[in-house]
Amino acid sequence: MPFTILIKIIESLNFSLLNLSKAGSIKSETKGNLTYSRNNNNLVMKLNLRNSGHFLMSRAMTKADALKKQHLKSWLKTANTSLLMMLLLLCGFSAFAQSDLSLSMTSSSPASTIGSNVTFSLKVDNAGLQDATNVVIRELLPAGTTFVSASPAASYNSTTGQWTIASIPNAGSVTLDLVLTVNSEGITFSQAEVLSVDQTDPDSTPDATPTDPDDPNVSEDDWASACSTVPIQFCAGETINIDVEAPAGYTNYKWFKVGTATEIATTQLLNITAIGEYYYTASTSAGCNAELCCPIKVELKTACLKLGNLVWEDTNNDGKKDASETGIDGVVVELYTLGPDGVKGGGDDVLVTTKTTAGGGLYLFYGLNPDKYYVKLTGTGIPTDFVSSTGDGKYDADGAGAYEFLTASDNLDTNGEDNGTQMGTMVMSQVVELVTNAEPTNDGDVTPDPNSNLSVDFGLYKPATFDLALDKKLAAGQSSTVAIGDDVKFTITVYNQGSVEAKDIKVIDYIPAGFTLSLTGNGAWTAAGSNAETTITIPLAAGASTTVDIYLKVGATATGSLKNEAEISDADDTDPATSTKPADKDSTPDADATNDGTAQDDVVSGNRKGDPTADEDDSDFANVSVTPAALGSLGDLIWKDTNNDGIQNNGE
Repeated sequence: MPFTILIKIIESLNFSLLNLSKAGSIKSETKGNLTYSRNNNNLVMKLNLRNSGHFLMSRAMTKADALKKQHLKSWLKTANTSLLMMLLLLCGFSAFAQSDLSLSMTSSSPASTIGSNVTFSLKVDNAGLQDATNVVIRELLPAGTTFVSASPAASYNSTTGQWTIASIPNAGSVTLDLVLTVNSEGITFSQAEVLSVDQTDPDSTPDATPTDPDDPNVSEDDWASACSTVPIQFCAGETINIDVEAPAGYTNYKWFKVGTATEIATTQLLNITAIGEYYYTASTSAGCNAELCCPIKVELKTACLKLGNLVWEDTNNDGKKDASETGIDGVVVELYTLGPDGVKGGGDDVLVTTKTTAGGGLYLFYGLNPDKYYVKLTGTGIPTDFVSSTGDGKYDADGAGAYEFLTASDNLDTNGEDNGTQMGTMVMSQVVELVTNAEPTNDGDVTPDPNSNLSVDFGLYKPATFDLALDKKLAAGQSSTVAIGDDVKFTITVYNQGSVEAKDIKVIDYIPAGFTLSLTGNGAWTAAGSNAETTITIPLAAGASTTVDIYLKVGATATGSLKNEAEISDADDTDPATSTKPADKDSTPDADATNDGTAQDDVVSGNRKGDPTADEDDSDFANVSVTPAALGSLGDLIWKDTNNDGIQNNGE
């Protein structure tokens, strides 16, 4: 027997009836994506509401409808057995063998804050005559939220957004709690719908294969929703510009501002330009009203101070941002407030938030309260071998300088100067106290802003190293055993072990007694007293080496072993921006053969600056052994020259 006939039979028994072929609750739902960006003092927002998101419109069934449905279901449970049996025989038991699921949802915090937890409680009622089994309900995680927990935990899958309930007894119910963290301003809207159940439902159709999970059939009672709103906040002086678009498909749009009796707009789109609470009403094609369940709240924010804003490569390490120097992106920046002890790094400091530089090394912390802060570069994102600027030039190696501040607070508020101090792998600023309406207005603000301090800048540089070394050997094919009068050929090799190009490298050869500068093959050398000098004028690139030969003549009085030394006495880099010659990393160029430490032959890795007893690697020596000249003999005859003619005659 058709179910409508059953309704007529019941009606004839003078019960208040409800035509179950129609919905007893009409609900429509809207969801919006709220996007906004800040550009200086202008905050532009756009909120598109569609049937899938952040906002709810609902109308509960009338009290009369609810009363009818309640009377019918009560009668079906309490009528006498004979009458029920008669009805079952007339229309078949299957007409009653149904579950009747309906959903309702509440929010623990209709008004919430960013970072707070909201519990959406979903109640599932079974008003049917049969237990509902294998019930699946979809409740997706709303955008802008983070899943915290579900109860019962085993029933919810946060990946699929589905609840699974083995059984709900007839006339029974279950409550499902979903706890979420709200992460953004605007309205968080949660909705749930029955996807599937083993039994049929007399007044709704489970949406097992929805074409759009965000667009359910909201006119049925197996769908429910709830919302929570976080105020959208602005600072004084910021331009408020929020476009809110109600869903299409409705008529008679009316927007209201709480506290006003008349509508402020009658279009689908509303542009909000002032603080307050806003909501709308609209009509469906069927003449049903819909309204926004949680108002859009726009508030004035008290925490409006800003702190920033630059990490740059200070190529010349002068501590100042030059026009040709560029920002460094990808550097992780942390903001801290001082702990109760009021001391930076005292162990009780509080991490406020973290940013990463972008757009040319920029970072900005905003929405801050008046307080004492400091900024830290964690080390993540700082290029390899880069350190905090010191102001002592690109060859500074001791980490000290005018821009390595260690003062308790920053009272300079000067833009484009280094504010960092190297602390291990980290770089930390000094303490900065933010005061409302008392911050500098000449620190890079597009428009003067007394609540913005953009002077906490960090210069980073890669220390340049100027490091030359020298090695001296006998030239290829030159014997280490020489004789008086020989020309002995030595080869001097100069290495650039630094990171910058070198030029005008002057080499001195200390000519020992027993040697003189040969007149052969020494066009590059000139005499310098008893020594010889040459200058390598061609620039020597970092990592490269060059050689120069020198010939020395063994003197007539030379004996034994002769030790010939050479040393770099002067050098420069090729940077036209610096007029001061750089200091070598591990040695001191000079023309003094007596201050080169403990000499080690053919070693170019010594660091005499680090160890005064070590070999200085910009000097070296080579030895030769002189072969003694062969001894001759002299003499013959002494005779008696009897006739004194000077000639030895016969008989003499």
